Amino acid sequence: MIGATLQPFCITSPSLYEAQGEIDQAIQSYQVAIERLESIQGEIRVDELKSDFAASYAAYYEALIKLLWQEARGSEAFEYAERVRARAFLNQIGNQQVDFRHGAGTTLIEQEHALRQEIIGCKTR
Repeated sequence: MIGATLQPFCITSPSLYEAQGEIDQAIQSYQVAIERLESIQGEIRVDELKSDFAASYAAYYEALIKLLWQEARGSEAFEYAERVRARAFLNQIGNQQVDFRHGAGTTLIEQEHALRQEIIGCKTR
């Protein structure tokens, strides 16, 4: 999986900075890693893979949020917490099939069917 392949490269630097007590540098490294991973995730076109990829780097958000909170940077921690929550929500609804016919009247469903038949007719000509 892509996330597992990238994990050693993205997490090594921030965790080393954190272990050495260089918290500001660790925070900055986590932020850069998250930006890069989100950019890669944005290029993934298969919804199921997007969710799997996002799940593979959730620990980066967790570590960053923890550090920001410890450094009394609560508003930034909250922003990242909301960001990861919003991404998870978007991935979740992106993976669902929306039934646009649910709640539609009979007339609309009949119109949709007629239009589909018309489109099929145009394709076969």
